[in-house]
Amino acid sequence: MNLGINQDVFDGKWKQLRGTIKKQWGDLTDDDLKKVQGRYDQFLELLQDKYGYSRQTAENEINTRLNDLYALGDQLQTSTRQAVTAVDETVTQRRWLTIAATLLVGIVVGLWLNNSGD
Repeated sequence: MNLGINQDVFDGKWKQLRGTIKKQWGDLTDDDLKKVQGRYDQFLELLQDKYGYSRQTAENEINTRLNDLYALGDQLQTSTRQAVTAVDETVTQRRWLTIAATLLVGIVVGLWLNNSGD
């Protein structure tokens, strides 16, 4: 997914991007990032000053990091969806086992709570 960066996307993802930014551009300090405060144009200027990037190179680098962030989010959503589906199928196929396990956990927790009150 190629985003074509814009100020709103950058502002909205700033907190998530900070970790990626610190890994990618290790020469940037916390003070540098505080000064930028998620402002796209100031971040572009910072990259140009610290790394000697042209404006286009800086924009391309930011787009790449945002695309990586979105791809990771898509992968996490897919993995979560697959895990939920697997659990749902297991519960549906083994309904009695699920009920028995839930009942057993309830009994164990109840006994533990009862004994801890003595």
